Amino acid sequence: MFKILLAEDDRHTAKLMNIILKNGGYEVENAYDGEQALNLYFSQHFDLVVLDIMMPGIDGYEVARQIRAADGNVPILITTAKHLPEDKRMG
Repeated sequence: MFKILLAEDDRHTAKLMNIILKNGGYEVENAYDGEQALNLYFSQHFDLVVLDIMMPGIDGYEVARQIRAADGNVPILITTAKHLPEDKRMG
């Protein structure tokens, strides 16, 4: 089964995304901050990471950097409320 790491600190948004993904037939593990996301990522196999940028503690940019340093192949889908061009480039 296709396994997704969903890193989203807003519990309501995470719940909605979780429902949508599970209804699509995906297995989903949730992380609510950057540290938890990294711990989960490095303890299990994931086929995709859905990553919020603005999370408490370790932000999504740093989570993505650490995942990329360890594994350049896993797809990372970034979600954010930020909308400036420089935010998009950084992602």
